[in-house]
Amino acid sequence: MSQLGAAPTPPGYGPPPIPPVRRPTSSEIPTWVVLVAAMLAFALAGLFGFVVLHDHGDGTVAAPPPPTHRYPAHWDKRIRPEVEVAEKQRGLDFKHAVRVRFLTPSTFERTLVHEDRITAKDRRQIRQETGLLRALGLLSGNVDLVRAEKDFSGAAVLAYYSFRTRSISIRGHHITPSVKATLVHELTHALQDQYFHVGRVFTQLGTLEHPTNDEQSVLHAITEGDAQRTEHAYGSSLGPRQRHALIAAQRREAGQAQAGLARVPRIIVALESSPYDLGEGLVRTVAENGGNAAVARMFRHPPRYDIALVDPFRLIQGHAGAMRVPAPAPGDGEKTFDSGDFGALSWYLMLSARLPAVQAMHTADGWGGDSFVGYRSAGRSCARMTYRGRTPAATSAMYSSLREWISAVPGASADVGLTGGLVRFRSCDPGAGGAIVSADFRSAVDVLTTRTFIGATLLHSGASVPQARCLAGRLVDTYSVSQLNDPSFGANDPTVTARIQQLGAACR
Repeated sequence: MSQLGAAPTPPGYGPPPIPPVRRPTSSEIPTWVVLVAAMLAFALAGLFGFVVLHDHGDGTVAAPPPPTHRYPAHWDKRIRPEVEVAEKQRGLDFKHAVRVRFLTPSTFERTLVHEDRITAKDRRQIRQETGLLRALGLLSGNVDLVRAEKDFSGAAVLAYYSFRTRSISIRGHHITPSVKATLVHELTHALQDQYFHVGRVFTQLGTLEHPTNDEQSVLHAITEGDAQRTEHAYGSSLGPRQRHALIAAQRREAGQAQAGLARVPRIIVALESSPYDLGEGLVRTVAENGGNAAVARMFRHPPRYDIALVDPFRLIQGHAGAMRVPAPAPGDGEKTFDSGDFGALSWYLMLSARLPAVQAMHTADGWGGDSFVGYRSAGRSCARMTYRGRTPAATSAMYSSLREWISAVPGASADVGLTGGLVRFRSCDPGAGGAIVSADFRSAVDVLTTRTFIGATLLHSGASVPQARCLAGRLVDTYSVSQLNDPSFGANDPTVTARIQQLGAACR
């Protein structure tokens, strides 16, 4: 499905204008992680250390692309310190400099806005997609999706790297603490391009006859997640005074962005920001299990399906594939305008609009494959989906969750059935006057991200892959996101300590 989780269009890639949930740094490992690691008697800390990448034997693509771009002979001296930081934190040395543009704020903002004329065909497609999002319970009312995308993109973006022009554009002419961190992020994108030819791969995916949405969205998430990981490593390496200045600057800019983001539907904010959070979780998990060499292999062969973002442990355990699911058959008078994979992340977000996030998460965990068709019927946008779980129990769990999802909105134009081992679901646009969507999709994404970060931290502490995955899931089932992201959680509470030990023992 092209609407959910799709990679954004150029001009380029940069950090989102809103901060993610704060994750503990390596120096702030939560007390409960230390307790669990000690209790399970894992003395393997450091075993999964990062493998520094260089030009040979790192799993990167061997042959560089043809030199179709002209590159400067030297780096702009204003960003030379950040170049060295990016090289050190990412473990890669630049093969050549890239062009950097310092632009006035007004000029910079113009580069973010696409001025292509919207045709009558475009407007029809936008109406269809808006109706489809309403049919899936992700949007309500009359929403201008084009304006929403522009409002999001224009909210406090400081810089971006363009894979098309292979250059970095910066808002303004001053290198503030937050601009330094953003530059480390953007320079990581340049490194990705030079070593893994990311821009060329995106172009290939965009021109394939039948690209799956998941292939593009997962690569986008890996790209941003890797850059987020490098940026956060830079922040953690700063001294207390510099770190305080960086955090203060980022908070100011996030506050300034809120006015623009307040106009953006919550699902758009979640879709645009989730590649950063979920992508970083995926990259961290893979790195803890195999170092930067494993991350390089993932760039070369990205997962095809976004179940890897919902649960990265399925990827490292070799269970991130999908079963073939037949496409839903169109009915009389139905005109198809979209089709393909719906994806585990799309199921999760849809379910979390009306069900508890943890329930939605466990249902999405059982994803085994699906097929989706968006169509018009009697002037309305509708969706048909066919779903298969990894196991019969997982298929039944999706059927039960969808029945709850339908019953949560009385009078909804939707139905679900379970036949032949497949869930068959249909839902139609209730119109702009349908039920108001008030779900906090960002919080729903934080549930997934928190589970993944806990799992990666436990891997770093010496847990095996099955143990880390098991305990991370049980902790998210038991405690809130805010508790689990508090470095001091459980430090002085013997009840919490005892409970966590019980959960850990159950995962041995």
